[in-house]
Amino acid sequence: MVKIKIFIPNKIFNKVNDITYDEIKKFNIKGFLLDIDNTLAGHQDPNPFEGVVDWIEILRKNDIKILLISNNGEERVSKFAKLLKLDYISKGNKPFKKNIIRGCNILKVPHENICIVGDQIFTDIFGGNISNIKTFLVTEVHTGLENSILFKTKRRIEKYIINKYYKKERR
Repeated sequence: MVKIKIFIPNKIFNKVNDITYDEIKKFNIKGFLLDIDNTLAGHQDPNPFEGVVDWIEILRKNDIKILLISNNGEERVSKFAKLLKLDYISKGNKPFKKNIIRGCNILKVPHENICIVGDQIFTDIFGGNISNIKTFLVTEVHTGLENSILFKTKRRIEKYIINKYYKKERR
């Protein structure tokens, strides 16, 4: 049986720009692998959420490396990456480790100083945990294609896991 701990993030934030520089220092993060949909922008939205551009600039000014990693295709990811002037991996196949490790290597930062940030525990958090990097979950969900039965069911399961195990794991 898979231990539930593999689905538990190191920290939960409402949105990505709630991750303060103090939190980044506390976790000794030197590089981020960032998901796009529901993390930096709404599902398939070409524009980042309010505050994301400023947050990324704070990271850059503090020499924090950044790479986008998304399960979306090349067209979606490349346009978004160009807008933010970031390198990227499209078709990331998260939660599989291959492209997460590849992203870590692209950043040229020790893996213990890298954190993946995303909105899904079954892709971003699970993938980061099995790749032995830090994991931050963002929980603010935006409407869009997330209204499908499959997506709603997955979100309910994620919410159950987080509510049941997150606080217990962090005591």
